[in-house]
Amino acid sequence: MKQYATNVSITLCALTVFGVLAVPETGVLAYNLTGKSWSVPTATYHVNPNFVDSAAGTASDQTLALRSGADEWKMSGQGNFAFAYGGDTAITAVALDGTNAVYYAGGDGGGALAVCWYWFMGSNMSAFDIEFYDRDGGTDFVWSVDPSPSEFDIQGVACHEFGHALGMDHSGVAGATMYPSVAPGNTAIRSLDSDDIAGYQSLYGSGSPSSPDVTSVTPDFGWIDGGYNVTIEGSWFPSSGVAVSFDGIAATNVDRVASSRITCDVPAGVTPNLVDVSVTAGAHVATLTGGFNHLSIRNNSTPTAGSLQTLEVRVPAAPNVFFQGAVSMGNGGIPCGSFGDPLDTRVIPLSLDWILDYTVSDPSNGLTSNIQGFTDGSGTRIWQVFIPSAPQLSGMTFYASYVTGDMGGSQSGISYIGNAVAIVFP
Repeated sequence: MKQYATNVSITLCALTVFGVLAVPETGVLAYNLTGKSWSVPTATYHVNPNFVDSAAGTASDQTLALRSGADEWKMSGQGNFAFAYGGDTAITAVALDGTNAVYYAGGDGGGALAVCWYWFMGSNMSAFDIEFYDRDGGTDFVWSVDPSPSEFDIQGVACHEFGHALGMDHSGVAGATMYPSVAPGNTAIRSLDSDDIAGYQSLYGSGSPSSPDVTSVTPDFGWIDGGYNVTIEGSWFPSSGVAVSFDGIAATNVDRVASSRITCDVPAGVTPNLVDVSVTAGAHVATLTGGFNHLSIRNNSTPTAGSLQTLEVRVPAAPNVFFQGAVSMGNGGIPCGSFGDPLDTRVIPLSLDWILDYTVSDPSNGLTSNIQGFTDGSGTRIWQVFIPSAPQLSGMTFYASYVTGDMGGSQSGISYIGNAVAIVFP
């Protein structure tokens, strides 16, 4: 034990390569504690996804594995302490620097695959760093997010080291995550044993299952008909029983990739523009307000001088409703309140200019076709814009959008407003 500052001490705990001897399963709880624990409900950590082995995957793959190792304690342990992911860091060395860092240190671990260094004051944890090593003498450690029988599992080893970071010492139970050694190819330690859970709850009590959180959807926009795959990032996504919805409509092909990532296919939407994205896990629902943008107007043509550009509008929520298309030289935004209800805060994503005035006030101007009329029974409207063959227009960008008429109770006589779609003149 090395003193770093007054009343602050540092200790290390290591996971080693599985040797010849193994402690047999005794059938009784055999967890051990370090005597230190956190006096707060969360501890934030940062990740440096800098593993160099090709089997370790991309930086995103590594971060996902490390986060999953941290999340396992709260998710399966269901106690009153959790590690909170704080983003990336460039740290590659142990230091009491205000950042709890997890990283690949390289170098020789002296028999250890990885080490958790932690600082404490009295019995209270105050900081930690976790570092992974490259080798033991002439034996190279190959790190992987999906290990073969000769590779070591980043996620499982991370789960073990995060156990030390919350106050767990090594266990005598061979199947436990906190057992002091692990064989290459072993992924079983990704999941807590009952012995690990008992130790965790002895420190932090038992609580309710963790509630999921949604932070992002990528991509966060797409055509309203749906059917394409997106990635949802967040935390505390359980390994089973997860459902996803967009604007209350269930997504399909939901795949819980990790505790912080879900992939799914976006369902066909009804209303355009921003909609909520929700993840349900048991009784818990996490919602990202306005997390996805349903695009409802698109250009189905390749811009060519002297041609008609066919624009498609789809608003399933507005069938057989009055429709007005519009074309502008900019997407600056026209407040609905400027010509209708002053309390209407919505904005039409176009600029007030002579092109807009020309196309709206004179629908038979020859520049457009079917720019005004009604949507059909599916809320669809096809209209066209003519691109003149004029050198002075080369390289210019025009924007098209639309509004649909009042369906009863809508502000400013408008029910729905489209996104702005760019038409770039060749």
